[in-house]
Amino acid sequence: MNNKKTRLQRFISSSIAVLLFAAIALGAALPAAASTAASFTADFAETQTGRAADNLRSNDERESSSGIPMDANSIPMDANGIPMNADGVPKLKRDVRRSVNSDFSFINVKLSVGETASVRLELCGAYYVAENMRAVVGSESSPRAAAVTVEDGKITLSSGGSTVYRGSEITLMRVNYNESAGWLQLFCSGNANERKYLGNLVFRINDDGTLRVINNIPTAHYLYGIVPYEMSESCPIESLKCQAVASRTYAFGFTMPGDDYDITDSFNYQGYRGYKPGYEKCMRACVETTGVILSVDNEIPLAFYGATNGGETALPSHLFGYDSLDPLYEIRLDDIDFYEANPACRQNLEITYGEISDNEAFNALLRKEAKKIVGSSVRLISILETDVNTPKFENCERNMANVDVRILVGTGSGDQEVSFGFSADRLKAEGVFTKNYKMYWGEPTSTGYNIYFCRYGHGLGMSQYGAQARAREGQTYQQVLKFYYGKMKLTDVCELNPERPFAYSLNIKAYGEFNTTNVNLRSGPSASFTSLGKFNTGTHVDVINAVNGWICCIADGKLGYVRGDYINVKLFPSPIAAQQRVCEAKTTEAAALRTSPSQYAAEIVSLSEGAQIRVWFEIGDWYYVRIGHRSGFVEKSKIIIGDWFIIDLHAIFSSQIGDGILPRP
Repeated sequence: MNNKKTRLQRFISSSIAVLLFAAIALGAALPAAASTAASFTADFAETQTGRAADNLRSNDERESSSGIPMDANSIPMDANGIPMNADGVPKLKRDVRRSVNSDFSFINVKLSVGETASVRLELCGAYYVAENMRAVVGSESSPRAAAVTVEDGKITLSSGGSTVYRGSEITLMRVNYNESAGWLQLFCSGNANERKYLGNLVFRINDDGTLRVINNIPTAHYLYGIVPYEMSESCPIESLKCQAVASRTYAFGFTMPGDDYDITDSFNYQGYRGYKPGYEKCMRACVETTGVILSVDNEIPLAFYGATNGGETALPSHLFGYDSLDPLYEIRLDDIDFYEANPACRQNLEITYGEISDNEAFNALLRKEAKKIVGSSVRLISILETDVNTPKFENCERNMANVDVRILVGTGSGDQEVSFGFSADRLKAEGVFTKNYKMYWGEPTSTGYNIYFCRYGHGLGMSQYGAQARAREGQTYQQVLKFYYGKMKLTDVCELNPERPFAYSLNIKAYGEFNTTNVNLRSGPSASFTSLGKFNTGTHVDVINAVNGWICCIADGKLGYVRGDYINVKLFPSPIAAQQRVCEAKTTEAAALRTSPSQYAAEIVSLSEGAQIRVWFEIGDWYYVRIGHRSGFVEKSKIIIGDWFIIDLHAIFSSQIGDGILPRP
């Protein structure tokens, strides 16, 4: 049976943030900016492939080269036009909004593995099985092979010819959530899913005996698997920020009530494609919009987006047949989308009065319909009048429903005028328009009429091509999002939930302090960006990322960039050793167990007063602790410790897989 949980966060074990980058020595100051860039960008050195430089390719080109349909979060429908979720359950029959008080540190993504009872894995990095604490460790040069199979109602994880664990559920946990610390690659028989994943993998059994695979992943890393694939590394940075905010909001606002996952990796929702290093600009866009979402009345709505809107945005009722979400959106003309963003995304039929269109499919349709009226074969002579009219939806100017035509035909008994109208669906069915666009509208000319067939996608919310064009014109991501989501508020999650600042999408990789005075914290990775404030020697910083010799960090609660040579970076030590100094301890008050030693790090779980824990080491004002199968950092002020003692880790290992060793709780 399907063993469902309320949220996978109950399985989240924190990590020790070990090596930020291998080239940096513990506690040492960073070298000059040039070498800093080389050290810090080592994780992103893989060259991007298969992505054309011109991001304004035609839809057919884009789809054939990347394999990614552009209508990213279109909604699946049943035969009656009712929106459905991935399991065929009617959806969106309510005002879909999600409270910001939910835990958004991690997102649970149901992966597409097909109907299979077995998958293969390769592991790079240190992992352990949450159910029995056994280690499974591989390296990039020598990934660890493993297999997961369902037999007799149980799931078996095997590696190296031996069984690692067998049970009703298996959770593979990362020791270190830093993206440079490893990945899991998934291989499915008869399925094209051979992607690498950050975060954890949870294996469960579906009702039909097949495997259910859920990627439990930090929000930041989830976005790393969205933004580069919904857009492109070559897109303007401000448009990538738009994508990051829209995708973050969509993921937070989407719910699967009663399910053990938040969203799927299907393009019916968002095109999550796992992890591939090298998308530095896309990652920067995610980091620089950390915590930024769209909100309505302190709640998180669904933030739809699509490839192009064809020059006019749509309402949810246009797509779903009901209007519960209409108050969140508005109809707006978008000339930038139609005229500038993606000219290849529109097709037009030019009809000149007095002449017959050179579109053979259109001429064939005219003859067929004229014959029905006249009752005999006809000869097309001329087009007398054309009109595109009858708005399909209220307040729409360009989303038209009918093309009315009056033509002159020749018959055996003389010339005759005939008139008729065609719907958009009829014109597509007859091959008049050959591309799979979803809207058409017309413009009169001095000599006739141009009928445009345009829009690739549902047209609801942000146009991805429109966002790119607006960014090239110099608009900021805030301005672009305001245009497409005018009824929503651009909000920092910190404003809605001050108790959890930055905990929704940041991964703190290291810490450090400024090594000089009057250090400018800037809004972007160069001296040309605005200063967010000046800081003095010794100011504590939490290190997030690095771009071109600049370090993205948090200083005094502000997120920004500092030159790499102005920070002494310190690494989080690893507790994995043959001999370990530990002590038994307990909390003196309620405390948050966090992924890194920072108040801005993601909260794993809330510890109650008096919780029994084991302390492994200290970093500044924090202890690294373990409680059950969870591990993370707790503020020293909230812990009372006992006597320190030495334990032999080898003595408490139940087994060792490969070179992996992990302490039992």
